[in-house]
Amino acid sequence: MLDRRTALALTISSLLAPLSKTSFAQGADKYPARLVTLVHQYTAGGTTDLVARLIGEGLQKKWGQPFIVNGLSGGGGIVGGAHVANAKPDGYTLLLTISVMSILPAMNKKLPFDVERSFAPVAKIASLPFVIITSKASGITSLEQLIARAKENPDKITCGSVGIGSPHHLAIELFNQTAGITLRHVPYKGAAGVITDLLGGFIDMTFIGIPGVAGLIDSGSVTPIALTGSERSPMLPKTPTVVESGYPHYTQETWYGLVAPAGTPGDVIDKLYRGITEVLELPENQKRMDEIGLKIAIEPPAIFGKRLHDEIVSWRKLVTDRQLELN
Repeated sequence: MLDRRTALALTISSLLAPLSKTSFAQGADKYPARLVTLVHQYTAGGTTDLVARLIGEGLQKKWGQPFIVNGLSGGGGIVGGAHVANAKPDGYTLLLTISVMSILPAMNKKLPFDVERSFAPVAKIASLPFVIITSKASGITSLEQLIARAKENPDKITCGSVGIGSPHHLAIELFNQTAGITLRHVPYKGAAGVITDLLGGFIDMTFIGIPGVAGLIDSGSVTPIALTGSERSPMLPKTPTVVESGYPHYTQETWYGLVAPAGTPGDVIDKLYRGITEVLELPENQKRMDEIGLKIAIEPPAIFGKRLHDEIVSWRKLVTDRQLELN
């Protein structure tokens, strides 16, 4: 027979249980009830910042609560990632990230978070292919010419990237593996140095996002020889893809996506996914994405999560196979 204290505790628990369930079920209905911070891992003014602001502005208009954007750069994405991984999992601190998140686990660094366990995928938002461009001094005007010359002169053609372990760097290494060539990787600290040296003829080529070099392409200062996406870009309709050029299994794009701290309620995740989808369906936002060269490519939480997992596995394999030093 239960004593009076135990019986009272059980009675109170039974009374509170339905209230607890009701409160949780209503969480998404009341979300957001206050300011939401949308973190990204880079400096203000870049493409990631622009995407974060577009999403934040759209959700703020939709739900009537402020969404502020906070760029926390450092460590190649680690600083911003750690901040959100350690945040309360209530939907009020989110991370607008890019495909570097699937590369970080392959970099042999001790991370302050586990990409798959520390975050809950919300949605993949958009993608951006790289354009492979060559300097005028290189004399290379087609992908076929590049590959032929690289096979004749292994490790002689110089290819700049925005940094060791960046999506650009691994896109180069994957291309080396796919085409059976060796381009000499020249890492920089950001795109400005790459472009300066490309224009000066100090490096032969680079893989880079289209928006940052569209003006140089239009002026004829550099030569676009291929796109790494699955299809041609409206910004460069005459430039073929690597797939079209005879490498059907090579596609590389920088993706942009939203994640939340692990443990964020599933109904809040679903509401965010639906909200983002509706924001990006608006014609004015589709136009803004087009203007910065991004293709809207929404994926729901489960599919986005599988993408993260699969890419982590494949990048780790590439790093091992190519014996890359990414530290």
